[in-house]
Amino acid sequence: MPFWTSFCWFMAGSVLFYILNSIMNSGMLIRMINSSVRHSLEILFVTHKSYVLSQELKYDFMRKNNIPEEEIETFKAVDRDIMRLWQSAAISVVLNKVPTKLIRTIKFRNWEEAMRLLEGDKNGKQRTRR
Repeated sequence: MPFWTSFCWFMAGSVLFYILNSIMNSGMLIRMINSSVRHSLEILFVTHKSYVLSQELKYDFMRKNNIPEEEIETFKAVDRDIMRLWQSAAISVVLNKVPTKLIRTIKFRNWEEAMRLLEGDKNGKQRTRR
């Protein structure tokens, strides 16, 4: 009887190890995916800010060259539409690259939610550094 008792405890330990190992690996995978997504969002944020700066330089250049303000406003409207399309496409690409089984761990579905999440992460890091 001691052999079978020992064998059962060994098997129970093996099963428990397998379950705990799977849980730990899943947690690490989720953290890795979320970290990659956040880094992607940071790159998109910097790209967005650079594009906005270049637009402002373009509008200043247009004003200096006496382009009518109505025409500049038309350019601004078109640029805003282009920016919204780019933002939507960028978020779609990021979300499409996340594995299907892990998509529910991503806490945003559009540009505004993604930027709020990114801003919240930055604020949280600033609070922990103090």
